[in-house]
Amino acid sequence: MATITKRGKSYLISTSCGYDSAGKQIRKTMTWKPESSMTVRQEKKAVKAAAVRFEDRVQSGQYIDPTITFKEFSEKWVKDYAEPQLEVDTIASYKVLLPRINAAIGHIKLSKLQPHHIIEFYNNLSEPGMRRDGSYTAKFDMTTLLREKGMLKKDLAKSAGISDTTLLQVSRGKSVAYKTAKALCKVLDLQLDKGFTETGKSKLSGNTILHYHNLIKSILSTAVKWQVIPSSPADRVAAPKREHIEQKCLDEEQTQEFILALQDAPINRRTAALLLLCSGMRRSELYGLTWDDINIEKCLVSIHRATVFVPHTGIIDKSTKTSGSTRVIKLPECCRDILLQYRAWLAEQQLQCGDLWQSSNRLFVTWNGHPESPNAFTNWFRKFARQHNMPEDIHVHSLRHTNATLQITAHQDVRTVSARLGHSQTSTTLNIYAHAIQSADATAAEVLNNILVPKKQTINNK
Repeated sequence: MATITKRGKSYLISTSCGYDSAGKQIRKTMTWKPESSMTVRQEKKAVKAAAVRFEDRVQSGQYIDPTITFKEFSEKWVKDYAEPQLEVDTIASYKVLLPRINAAIGHIKLSKLQPHHIIEFYNNLSEPGMRRDGSYTAKFDMTTLLREKGMLKKDLAKSAGISDTTLLQVSRGKSVAYKTAKALCKVLDLQLDKGFTETGKSKLSGNTILHYHNLIKSILSTAVKWQVIPSSPADRVAAPKREHIEQKCLDEEQTQEFILALQDAPINRRTAALLLLCSGMRRSELYGLTWDDINIEKCLVSIHRATVFVPHTGIIDKSTKTSGSTRVIKLPECCRDILLQYRAWLAEQQLQCGDLWQSSNRLFVTWNGHPESPNAFTNWFRKFARQHNMPEDIHVHSLRHTNATLQITAHQDVRTVSARLGHSQTSTTLNIYAHAIQSADATAAEVLNNILVPKKQTINNK
């Protein structure tokens, strides 16, 4: 039978769970604090119920000692909560964050963890040097060095595998990524430290720090639910501010250039790129499609699954991001021809492959019909963008942003845009594409001005 001892405004509940090897009784304890609104009678009834629950948990082996460290509990949290409840790719991303969290607060007992420990960790994350990638600035004068080497800029860019735009950034003294600096030094036959200065590893963004906060908060919230600790110290820490990042996309002229450049791309890559651009789908949604999801005649696509690549696991299928992401959207008529051409090409590949072909019915597959990893398209797109001098900050997801921005600038209503993108709420669309919406609004105001001003002048002239 559990014993209850009142200590100030809280209660100490204690119960026995057997004896150790020396014959000494093992007792487990917990602190229970009543709600301030409780009457004396309600308090007595509630603490007795808490004592019964506590004793049941101890006897069944479900009780977790609050002296457990954060690291020990986080490992248990991954095994007993995250793995049964969360998506595999979500767990994989959490496992990337946990080592840094545990290095900072993992040694602290849950019962001793305080808000200031978490605040210190966030402050540390916001310091320069916390990113694992660096930025580099050229020490040399580009024009002089190329003259000495007898090279042209376009030849250097091609040999280094970078775009002319990136090379222009280097020549103007702008910072570039380590990979770019290393590639240039290899072509120019320079040591990295002789050719570039590391300008310091930049800070983690507020959004990245927010990911750490959300994970810590989730772990500690579970500790409260499991009654390991009475309250979560993370609830008493202000969440890092989310930064608004303007989404990068292609403008109308760049979009036309992109479509023209795709004409020389392999048909499977061209089809994938055009579908992303024309539909606004997420990459994972595109790679989750089967031919059963496509109605070529009516130009309809049904989206109800996502395919992702998880390190150490491989390609997996999962549900779409939100309930609103399961949707049917109509593709532009221009997609019909490319889909017919691609399907015919795929049939030829199957014939050539013969018995080695695996009938997965997926839209995008490897040489033998096996579902292709979405990362394969991303790797191809990165090289394609460099070869065609696309802006360095344009990536695969930019095609989705381009689709949305083009719709908004064409004055498509936000509710329709939101539904096509698979956003669960229109507020998400409004937040992400605020800049495009403001630009469209300014254009609308200009149109109104052009309509109204001449009328006003005519009236005044009379």
